[in-house]
Amino acid sequence: MKKTAGFSLIGIIIAVVAVVAVGFVGWRVYDANNNPVQEANDSSTPSSSPTEKDQTTYLTINELGVRFKLSEEIKDATYSVKTLNDGSQVATFSTAALTAQDAECNAGFGPLGSLEKTTVDTDRFGNKKVVDNVTIFKINDNYYSYSSPQALCSEKIADTESGYRLALKEALKTIEAIR
Repeated sequence: MKKTAGFSLIGIIIAVVAVVAVGFVGWRVYDANNNPVQEANDSSTPSSSPTEKDQTTYLTINELGVRFKLSEEIKDATYSVKTLNDGSQVATFSTAALTAQDAECNAGFGPLGSLEKTTVDTDRFGNKKVVDNVTIFKINDNYYSYSSPQALCSEKIADTESGYRLALKEALKTIEAIR
């Protein structure tokens, strides 16, 4: 009668498969919990706040603690907020009109650009932020930086997107803390 000592080939294969399966499940759970960009809100609609003489429409971004006045051109603005690994938050912008022209042009894509909120006074390259109240704003202890989008969301809206983007940049000049 022959005795075998140690592990059989089948036993080793089963052990390796079990370790790989547990590792894969662990990696997926870790990745889901530590994803660099996490959606906080898909979109929000503008709110109206009365002024003394007329109704002014504001886009209120509760997640960033700010609001700004919207012109007639972008009164249907929407936004999506993401939290980055470093703790900063980024709102990306679109309008209902752009999304209606092409679903790819939604706020998650950010065809009108983005607004990042951080407490750090340097950019990602280590340069000190210079508050110009056009693209970089300081409200209380927070810095807000506007960035133009890196690409068009669709060729269908190429002619109209720049006008909306300019309207948003003008609107951001009225940014203020939520009261």
